Amino acid sequence: MGLAGAGGRGRGADVTRTVGGLVAVVDGWSPPVAGLSQADPGGPALDPRSASGQLAAAWTRFGAFGLDRLLGDWAALVFEQRTGRLVLARSPRSMRTLVLRHGADRLLVATDLAQLRAAGPAFEANPTVLAEMLLHGPTTEHETLVRGVERVPAGHLVRIEARAGERPSRRAYSSLYALVPPLAAEPVDAAAARARPALWGAVADAARGGAARPGPTLAPTRPGPTLAPTRSGPELAASSTGPRLAGAGSGLVAVGLSGGVDSSAVTGIAARLASAGRLGPDGAARLLPISMVFPGEPHDESRWIDAVEEHTGVPVLRVKPDAYDWDRWRSWTAATCELPPWANLALADAVRAAARREGVGVLLSGEGGDDWFRGGRGHWPDLLRAGRLATLRRQIGPVGGPRGLLAKARTARALAAAASSAHAAGPPSVVPPWIRPQWLRPLYLADRLAVATAADTAAFASADHRGRWVPAAYRVATPLIDTARTFYASAGIDWRHPLHDRRVIEAALSTPGATMYRRDLTKPVLRAAAGDVLAPVVRDRAGRAHFLHALADAVDGAGGLRALLAGGPLVGAGWVDVDVATDCWDAAVAALRRGRPPAVPEHGLVALWPVIAADTWLAHSGVLL
Repeated sequence: MGLAGAGGRGRGADVTRTVGGLVAVVDGWSPPVAGLSQADPGGPALDPRSASGQLAAAWTRFGAFGLDRLLGDWAALVFEQRTGRLVLARSPRSMRTLVLRHGADRLLVATDLAQLRAAGPAFEANPTVLAEMLLHGPTTEHETLVRGVERVPAGHLVRIEARAGERPSRRAYSSLYALVPPLAAEPVDAAAARARPALWGAVADAARGGAARPGPTLAPTRPGPTLAPTRSGPELAASSTGPRLAGAGSGLVAVGLSGGVDSSAVTGIAARLASAGRLGPDGAARLLPISMVFPGEPHDESRWIDAVEEHTGVPVLRVKPDAYDWDRWRSWTAATCELPPWANLALADAVRAAARREGVGVLLSGEGGDDWFRGGRGHWPDLLRAGRLATLRRQIGPVGGPRGLLAKARTARALAAAASSAHAAGPPSVVPPWIRPQWLRPLYLADRLAVATAADTAAFASADHRGRWVPAAYRVATPLIDTARTFYASAGIDWRHPLHDRRVIEAALSTPGATMYRRDLTKPVLRAAAGDVLAPVVRDRAGRAHFLHALADAVDGAGGLRALLAGGPLVGAGWVDVDVATDCWDAAVAALRRGRPPAVPEHGLVALWPVIAADTWLAHSGVLL
């Protein structure tokens, strides 16, 4: 067995060995859980501050069921010497990566593709997964773009027996999947009261778990917009547009602050913890919010960032992103074997660079708020099937005259259709015009999609239940998550997501869909749970900034789509018609510049960027098509 990359970058591996021959290896973090500091009543105590110690104790006492008791964000390996069994696992909605390559005579396990490539034979592209990515229709989580390399899905474990010819077995282990949202509505305040302690505990543990690297020593200073930089130089002056950092402490905990509800809630809670001396491993860490700003642009969120700064009293470090650097990201793809970051994700390189300069080891995000608290009308078919017509009528709202009556009738018909087709396979994937269909026929993509859709339907108890986990959308996002994880890990930054904490997910899944949904405002439960840690202007904020312009600007900076794709691997192999792709891209960019959606939504920039990413990946990663 070959093992690479465990324990994160820049530190020793997080490994625990027990007297009984158990080896636990963890990449990530897990806060102490009551009752798991000792492996068994008569055995030696294990270090509760170590994620691998927590894992070893949980596994010794409960076996695979012990994984469900762990918090945090981790990818883990457990080897039982007595049975010769190896188990790989990831926490639910984990942002960590764990990949394996199972051959006839050896097994390779790593935390990223570059490690596997260095330890094994040349990589070849998996044409089926590649085609599904180009069509925005991935049907599995475990398959990767590399043939023969599998990903351990979040919330799953892979069991490998030390027997010749034995294939790894994979299954979900988390009890969260069985938590079905109730139908009956409850007051928003009641749901918020349940979510509030989960939010605070998640932020506190994410900031405390693992040791944050100390930042520069700073003199105590009153926060305010006129603070002078703590140090100067061309590197800092080039990107900084605001105050540096104030306060004293033994380390730094940063938050990526956008000015939206999610990241502002995390920032507000972290600020309260810092003021109470409860932030970071020793309670004395300083908080550093880092925000991207776009002066003069319509997507600039400085108004809300200013409000958060004033409300919390914590100065925000503002950074202005640079243009998409194609040479840099091509080199990065060659080194990491990951897809190049989407241009809107690459904007966050300014945050990553600032965090690295400041010596930040832990960067918190608001990722997950949209996943668990957004709400929607996915519970309406469930209400209709269950005969909860009064609740459904209140959710639909006032009819509002003949036009409103017609609109409600159409909604009712759509609900009825959704209710009657809940157990039917979904529609076949639509092939965009820039993909040459002859290359897709031998891949049986329609059959794979039908099987995946049927499995999704069977795995969930209701439309709302399925809608909370959104398996199809999550499969589409999985390669992007892998890229984002590598993006931050390559800078030595532990990117953590309190809103994906198990306690937060449990509180959200326990909340009825009828409580999560409001016609006039998204995420009412999260806003109420955050309460007064949110600045009023942020708490009442409707809408959000979009960054599609970053995709258009990046391609413009490379000379246009044709310049990027012509002569590339996808066009050369006959997969992509560059003329059609260019026409669709130019039409979508023209609509974006006029402030309008594309004439054909399925032909927008988001649909075409995977072609650019895949072509760049094939051209520079060394993976053979």
